[in-house]
Amino acid sequence: MTFARSWAGLLLSLVLAACSMPAATATPAPTITASPPTRTPVARQTPTAVAQPPIPTAPVPVRPGIEILVVPLVVAGVEAGETLVVARIDPAKADVRVRYAPKQPRPVQTWLTDSGADIVINAGYFTQDNLATGLLIADGAVTGQTYRGFGGLFTVRAGPPATLSLQWLKEQPYVADRRITQAVESFPMLVRKGKVVDGINDDGRRNRRSFVALDRSGRLLLGVTRYASLTLTDLAAALAGQPALAVDAALNLDGGASSGLAIRPPADALAIDSFEAVPAVITVTGKK
Repeated sequence: MTFARSWAGLLLSLVLAACSMPAATATPAPTITASPPTRTPVARQTPTAVAQPPIPTAPVPVRPGIEILVVPLVVAGVEAGETLVVARIDPAKADVRVRYAPKQPRPVQTWLTDSGADIVINAGYFTQDNLATGLLIADGAVTGQTYRGFGGLFTVRAGPPATLSLQWLKEQPYVADRRITQAVESFPMLVRKGKVVDGINDDGRRNRRSFVALDRSGRLLLGVTRYASLTLTDLAAALAGQPALAVDAALNLDGGASSGLAIRPPADALAIDSFEAVPAVITVTGKK
């Protein structure tokens, strides 16, 4: 009797102890999301289109004897909207110089700021080391070697008065002359005696172009195309066919990222800076 009670008591104690133990806690299953949570998009500012200045219908004066013309082009195959931006200079009222700094090339706008000139345009071609590929004379200092049988030469001969010339080297090779204080060679020659030069070496590429020219009154023309839509042949045809410019002779200066025309106020809105730094430029400063 005592044994049975004892066994019953032990069994009851075990049952009560089991009931008093805490239940095991199960780890909850992770919640599966069908798609990644949506993020609030970051607002991006829409780039503002840079409005081009309206095309002036009359020359825009910069200084006495220096004015800017914007000439819409009508040339077969040329994209609509291409224009020439041209500085027209009376050489009797301005100083024309060539500046050369192969160790410190700059965009044409920086050249304008540093030189204090009224007009700056890139000069001829140069190597990867920023050395002029042809003859260049800056304030009487001669560097490089003349092209043989091709290209053209723009010169300023000391006066008074100073005289400007533009010669086709195939017809009239360079001859050393102490009176030449400023000179730039480049290629190809585009216009001679008002007509397109035959045999322009044109690979058909369209690009931004820059040029130096003289009109039939002896005025200096320095110009660039606003966009990259002209071949060299297109540029020659455009210059020879524009009555407003009356081009007698014209020489290509360069193309692409090196081309630029910097202009002092009040016509600075018409300026076109070069994308690349250039080691040589032609500068024009009005006489006071």
